[in-house]
Amino acid sequence: MFIYATMESLTQDELTFHDIRSTDWLFVKRLLSDLQDDFQARERHLIGDVSRFMIGLELFRLCEQLTILNVKSPSQRDRAYHKGMLAIFRGLGEILLSDLKQNEEINIEKALGYTFADVAATVEELAIDERMHYGDMTEERCKEINRAIFGDERAAEQGTPG
Repeated sequence: MFIYATMESLTQDELTFHDIRSTDWLFVKRLLSDLQDDFQARERHLIGDVSRFMIGLELFRLCEQLTILNVKSPSQRDRAYHKGMLAIFRGLGEILLSDLKQNEEINIEKALGYTFADVAATVEELAIDERMHYGDMTEERCKEINRAIFGDERAAEQGTPG
């Protein structure tokens, strides 16, 4: 990242910036400029990642409604896609949270209206959904719980995991 420059490689703007004449300060100015550019690029990248994640999740939730939640018997293909994409979104969310923690100075709320807590809650919701839909609960155990809660076989049959 360090820049080695000669007086010939400096632009006229750099030579006249606040009447700085010492080449030492010109190098510092150029380094700071590069650091600011790097920070702004990282900020745009992270804000873009959060935005794409949330938009993608909205589309996933819409598809989930149409193919899994509002369908009596989802197809095996739809269940497989749902399971895989749910796991991918949860994993990407975890990575995104890690990136946000490492770059706390980047204000996603100002740019997108989401706080870190919003993103963390969204990722936790994905983890809960994953356990709910594809956890280790057997169909028989689900029926047993539904019988205990609702008290009849019909309700027990409706609550079986897919």
